[in-house]
Amino acid sequence: MSVSAVSAGRPLAQPSESSSSYTIQRGDTLSAIAARHGVSLGALEAANPQVRNPNVIYPGDRLTIPSGGHANGPANTSGTGNTQTASATGGATPNTQQGRINEAMGFFESKGWTRAQAAGIVGNLQAESGVNPNRGQDGGGPGYGLAQWEGPRQRDFKAWSGHDIHQSTFHEQLEFIQHELTTTERGAGNALKGATTASQAAQIVCNKYERPGIPHMDARIANANAIYNNASPTNNGGGSTPSTGGNNGSAPKPAPANGGNYTVRSGDTMSAIASRHGVSLAALKAANPQIRNINLIHPGQTVHIPGGAKAGTPASSNYIVRSGDTMSSIASHHGVSLSALVAANSQIKNPNRIYPGQTVHLPGGKASSGSSGSHGTTGTGQTNAPSHVNGVNSSQKLANDARSVAMSMGGYHSQGLCATGVSRAIQKAYGIKVWGNGNQIDDNLPRNKFKQIDIPLSEALKIPGLVLTWEKTSTALGSKYGHTAITLGDGHSSASDFIENNTIAGNASRSGLKIFMPI
Repeated sequence: MSVSAVSAGRPLAQPSESSSSYTIQRGDTLSAIAARHGVSLGALEAANPQVRNPNVIYPGDRLTIPSGGHANGPANTSGTGNTQTASATGGATPNTQQGRINEAMGFFESKGWTRAQAAGIVGNLQAESGVNPNRGQDGGGPGYGLAQWEGPRQRDFKAWSGHDIHQSTFHEQLEFIQHELTTTERGAGNALKGATTASQAAQIVCNKYERPGIPHMDARIANANAIYNNASPTNNGGGSTPSTGGNNGSAPKPAPANGGNYTVRSGDTMSAIASRHGVSLAALKAANPQIRNINLIHPGQTVHIPGGAKAGTPASSNYIVRSGDTMSSIASHHGVSLSALVAANSQIKNPNRIYPGQTVHLPGGKASSGSSGSHGTTGTGQTNAPSHVNGVNSSQKLANDARSVAMSMGGYHSQGLCATGVSRAIQKAYGIKVWGNGNQIDDNLPRNKFKQIDIPLSEALKIPGLVLTWEKTSTALGSKYGHTAITLGDGHSSASDFIENNTIAGNASRSGLKIFMPI
C-alpha cells in the first residue's frame, strides 16, 4: 500500500479516557498502525471519522487509537526509543544489526545500485552508527542517525520530511540517503555509480558522502567486503541473522544426481543456494548462463542445480577470511589445490587480494573457524608481516593503507605530492617515516624493511604492497623529482597521492624504475 495522507480541514475525533493518540510517521498506513496497536482496521477507522479516505493519510497528523490496543504499540512514537518503527513494507525495523544490514542492502539494490555499491553505502553506515537509526554521536556531539547527520543536513532532512530527524524511522533515513545521493549529494552519487568493487564504493562513500574527520578507512572497506559477501538482501525487515557464509543454518543437502531446479526465495543468494545443495558456486553459475549477474537474483526465479557429486564426495563449504590469510594458505590448510580454490571463487577477481571477513568457497573442503595464517596483526585487524605471492613478499596492509591515503588526498587525480602519499602510507603501515622526493624514496627506504627486486612492472602490479620509484618523468617537475607509488595488487593500479588506474601506461613516460618488496 502506498504512503497515505490525512485530509485536512476536519477536526480530529476527541479520544475517550481509555483511548490514546498516535502521530503518523512517514511510511505509515492505517492497516500497519492498527496491527501495531492491536486493534482492528475497522475499529481504527471508526475512531477517526476525520479520515475520509483510509488510503490517504499524512505524516504529522494525529490518530485516535481506540481502547483495546495493547502495549506493543506506543501511543505516540517518536522514533527515539527502543520500539520498532515501520519499515519499507510496513513491517518492523529489524532488532539485529545483521537484519538491518540485510534490509538496507535490499533497499539500495532496489534503487538500482549494484550489490558492490550498496555494500559500500551500508559498510559506511555500519562504521558510522552500527546501522542504528536512533544512534546519537559518541561523546555527545550533534551527529544522529544512520549516517550521523549533523546540523545543516539535519535541517535538510526536516525540510525534506516535514519533521525532525529524531522523530524519523529507519526506512525514512534510508530514503533520505537515496534522496541525498541523487540531489544535494549527487556528486557522491555520480562517483559511486562508477565503483565496480565494494572497496571502491566504501572509499567513495566515505570521502564524498560521509566526509568524516577521521575516516578509519580500513574498517569501512572491511565492513563493505564482509557485507558484499555475506549479506542476504531483503525488503521485509525480518530481522533474522543469517548464519556465516550466507546459508540458512541447515546442513547442505547433496544435489540430485541428475540435477534439478530450485525456485529463488526472498533472502536467497547464489552462494547460499550452492551451499545448501552441496555444489560449488562456480558449478552453479556455469549451470545458469541465463543469470547474467549472479549477485542479482529475484524471488520466483528458477535456478538450475547441476548434477551432484558421487556418494562419499564431500560437499563444498565456506571459509571466512581472517587477517593474514592468502588464497594459497587457505588452499593448503584445507587440502585443496590453489587452482581449484580459485576456480571455485569466481567472485574474487584478484586471488592475490582478499580481505578479512570475505567468504571463500571451499571445493569439497571442510569449513573452519580457525585462521589459515599465523601472522601477527596490527590494531586495524590486518597483518603487516609480508606474505608470499609468486615467490615475492607482499603486504596487503601497505597496499590498503596506500589506497586509503591516496583517496584522502587526491582520489583519482594527482596533486603533485606522490612522495608525501607514499611516505604517509609507509608510516601508517610500519610506523616509520621515509623522507625525500619521488626519486629519493628509494635511497631512504630502511633496508631492514625493504629489499630491491628485479621483476617486470606488469608482474609487480599483481602483487600488493611493493614500492615503485622512478628517477624521471616527462613533466617539468617529474624531470627533477621523479615519481613513486605503491602497488595495489590488482594488476594495473598503484597509489601515491592519487590512484593511478593504468600504471603500465604511466610508465611509458617515466624512466629509471626500481621496485622494492617488504621483508
